Amino acid sequence: MLEIFHITSPFKAINIAEKRRYKSLNEYGGYDAGMNFIGELGEYRNTQPKGRGAKLHVIWRGEISDPVQFDECNCNRPNVLYDYNGSGEHFPNNDPRYFLPYGSSGLRVTKIEFENEEALIEGWAHYKKSWPLWLYNKKLFKPLLKRLALTSQRRLNQAINAGEVVIDICRQR
Repeated sequence: MLEIFHITSPFKAINIAEKRRYKSLNEYGGYDAGMNFIGELGEYRNTQPKGRGAKLHVIWRGEISDPVQFDECNCNRPNVLYDYNGSGEHFPNNDPRYFLPYGSSGLRVTKIEFENEEALIEGWAHYKKSWPLWLYNKKLFKPLLKRLALTSQRRLNQAINAGEVVIDICRQR
């Protein structure tokens, strides 16, 4: 069992947990054809998450590779967490991370950590779209949006704490 986390935007963190799936459109077999996680060495200067403001904490109970070199090919077998210096400095690598390829399943969410309350409210409004997003963009009814976002987060936390939020890694829009 390994506890790791994924940096993303508040909207994407909520979306991943609610829909029980991580989605991207990177090419199969490519460098980012799946989901990346911060490892033991933390973020490096060139760590480039597409969004920021939330951390999705997860537990992986599946197979973990031995450390692999940054340019190792064929690290795309589903349900294997590849260790690109995620566990420590084994090889020269300016992008240390763990990587889980498309087709993987069984990644259990343990927590969503938001940078601040505003990130939660904004992420929730973008996830809900429609009138919550309109109100958020117009800066109207912030106490209402805050209450609704916190209620939604409490409900999601209950599912997370019950072990019900298990995600798949998919190649799709």
